Amino acid sequence: MPWELKYEEKYATNQEARNRESAIKKMKSRNYIEQLISSAD
Repeated sequence: MPWELKYEEKYATNQEARNRESAIKKMKSRNYIEQLISSAD
């Protein structure tokens, strides 16, 4: 089964994008991630 993109954010630099990814992963909250995904719809 291929991956399906559910959420996307755009950043000016690769470092900004990595920092944001790290912040999201540090939340370790399924609720937080599900809210991000649903807000994108």
